Amino acid sequence: MTNPKILLIDVGNTRIKWYLHSAATPVLATSAPSALPHHNQLPEHLAAQWQALPRPDEVRISHVAQAVLYEQLIGLIQQLWGNITIVRVQPSARNAQLNLNYDESQMGSDRYAQLLGARWLHPNADLVVIGAGTAITVDAITATGQHIGGIIVPSTRLMRTALHEYTAQLPLEVGEMSLLEAPHNTRDALHTGALLASIGAIECFMRMYCAQMDVRIILCGGDAPELMRHLQTINSWQHLSHAPAVGLLGLIHH
Repeated sequence: MTNPKILLIDVGNTRIKWYLHSAATPVLATSAPSALPHHNQLPEHLAAQWQALPRPDEVRISHVAQAVLYEQLIGLIQQLWGNITIVRVQPSARNAQLNLNYDESQMGSDRYAQLLGARWLHPNADLVVIGAGTAITVDAITATGQHIGGIIVPSTRLMRTALHEYTAQLPLEVGEMSLLEAPHNTRDALHTGALLASIGAIECFMRMYCAQMDVRIILCGGDAPELMRHLQTINSWQHLSHAPAVGLLGLIHH
């Protein structure tokens, strides 16, 4: 097929993102995909937006949300475009670009796609890939494509939400990160504490598992810009980059 149009769909825990890849509009690591949060009327809102798209030749989808939503999306795709090729990308232990050192049955397809996208961007570099979404995932890959494993920690938002829900008086409102001096109010204490916990987990991962690696750090996910800003400020690390569509890039190159 000459110059196929491929609809790339990433269904996370809180949002669905999509991008129509073609020769004229190829997905790049820095592309800004369209996105909607999960809600009860999601299929209807998606239908309104996807009807305006040219008919894709293929759909590639990463899905880590509830199974019922996947069934709704497949039904919507078939309703709009009929009998179309749909590929659900799943983690594989062995790939031409990546040897996965993780139980593939337990790795999210979004996280796997991020690793593949990062490898395609920097095929000869040691990499740390940070997905800063509902949870923060941190994975390392050697320059030869050997995945060494990864960690999962709650996002800063999830940490603050848990403290709000399980305590009587801690607020949910977002505070400010205190860099020059320790926080002086509870909102800032919660926000700063959650960010420092996230940064500390990344620092420990790097020190424990990547000490002999000269890594490039790639961040993606909704909280990536803030996390990247503070990683640069606190650690002065080099070779940090924000790649918001690296997971969609991985769907193309899986």
